[in-house]
Amino acid sequence: MKLNKIFLTIVMVWLGSLCLIGKAKATAPIGDVVSFSPSTNWYSWIVRVYNETGRGQVFKTSTTTNAIRSVGLKLCRQSDFTKPKTFTLCSSAQSGYFAGCSNPLASKTYTASELNNMIPYDANCSANNEGGNEDGTYFKWVYFTFDNSILVSSTASYFFLFNSGSANDNENNGLLRNMYNNCHYNGSSQDYLDGQTYYYQSATRYQESLGASCDMLFKVFSDDPDPTPFAITSHQDNDPYEKDTWVTVTGTCPTNEINQVGLTNNCYSFNDVNYNLDCVSNTFSGKIYMDGSKDKLAAIDRNSTAGDCVAYDNLMDVVNVRSIEIIQGYPDDWYFNFSYYDDYDIKILSPVFQLPSITQPYGTTSTLFTFQFVYPPAELNNLTFNIKQYDHDGNLLNSSYHVSALSAMANTQSYGVNLTATSSGGTHYVVQLIGTGNDMKRQYPFGVFVSDLEYSFNSHETKSLFPRLVSELKKKIVFNYYFAFHDGFYDMFNASSTYATATALDITLKSMSDDKKYDLDVKIFSFSDPIVKKFSDGLRPYITAFLWLIFALYVVLRIARLFNNNN
Repeated sequence: MKLNKIFLTIVMVWLGSLCLIGKAKATAPIGDVVSFSPSTNWYSWIVRVYNETGRGQVFKTSTTTNAIRSVGLKLCRQSDFTKPKTFTLCSSAQSGYFAGCSNPLASKTYTASELNNMIPYDANCSANNEGGNEDGTYFKWVYFTFDNSILVSSTASYFFLFNSGSANDNENNGLLRNMYNNCHYNGSSQDYLDGQTYYYQSATRYQESLGASCDMLFKVFSDDPDPTPFAITSHQDNDPYEKDTWVTVTGTCPTNEINQVGLTNNCYSFNDVNYNLDCVSNTFSGKIYMDGSKDKLAAIDRNSTAGDCVAYDNLMDVVNVRSIEIIQGYPDDWYFNFSYYDDYDIKILSPVFQLPSITQPYGTTSTLFTFQFVYPPAELNNLTFNIKQYDHDGNLLNSSYHVSALSAMANTQSYGVNLTATSSGGTHYVVQLIGTGNDMKRQYPFGVFVSDLEYSFNSHETKSLFPRLVSELKKKIVFNYYFAFHDGFYDMFNASSTYATATALDITLKSMSDDKKYDLDVKIFSFSDPIVKKFSDGLRPYITAFLWLIFALYVVLRIARLFNNNN
């Protein structure tokens, strides 16, 4: 009993530890130079109308820092950016320059949209207990990364600045705050003597008084702490592509090098991938030919260890795609919404044909088309089925050839419409499923053509295309056997005859009716029942095949006997 309790306790502890996996708060990356940890309550303005247009920090590199790629700041914005901003790295902080110095070591401009996506928003940006190395509730670590690493000297001083690139880029709102450490880093007792923060009004540098926010919370990295993921951005999952065309694929990549990325639609092996796409500014773009038979697109970084779409790593990406066929020669407006949608669709149940066209026999003037509609049940009363008619040159003949509300149909799963046809060039139709306010839910075109060839064939009396050849072959003993079997099977399965009624083979028993007479038919088995007919029709080709197999076996045995040495 004790052993069972001990074992149960171990299992419960193990299960509990599994439940905690993945729930720990993510820790922000530690920088190469400075890592602030105390929980401070102080903030300073980086961008404030009529005062600060930017703010920067003088810092000293560590003995192990030989390069700088990124700078992290702990930020919160109270409104949206409307102008671009520039992040620069200088050897020292100078006045008279929007960049913070006359010759920046590195510079990168961020658009207003990029900044709004990077920096978290809160209307108040409360700084209470928002300091420290980890993300706070409102203030988060944001990383400004240069395109390339900048070589620096260890233990030397440098200066970074977030500021407007010109007076035209100044904001009209007080919108950006950062956390500062009141001259303390890595604990609350040690002053960072090698640092100093400056704020800028346009190009003019200002130093705050002693005891003010002398050090911003910042981190400096020799590499990108938040690298760009390797990902396909276009196409997205389930996006359509036109078959038999070159498809453009774009994405993001972490390593800026030439011939860094390759594309393939073969998910079984990456051995033949051609790495011929450059990664520039952490993006790539290229084309791959898609013939319509593939449903996956894969992009692979040269440094990936993945061998296929299953054994993947974070340096490859794969998306599912689907092919569509654009019908050449149709007017452009017919293409709209040609691809398939899960929620709305118009299916042609009969006649059965392959889009984009059907050819009917000679002399056909109209054909009954049966349609089935796919739609959300709640939208039934809001949908209208419309058919447009065009001539063979794409000229509109009738914009409302057939119009019907789905709610007025007796059966939306089987709805018939007669479409006219002509042998003079064909007639084209566009079927549409339209929602409220003429909102197009589904649309595609197809053509109805009529053959100009009248097919002549031999009558059932001759039973063959070459009757004289058949009569000659029947004189040969082997072929005589063949035609004996053929004619017998033909008479059995295909010859015209007087058909019996559908109920001729039904089995019934007489039973007594209410008037005490045996005049009540009780059906005990029905060959006319649809299920039985379907079953018997399904057996027919197998029976025919079995008889032909017997004949073939007989012919083989017969020929073998003819060439037997004993005969």
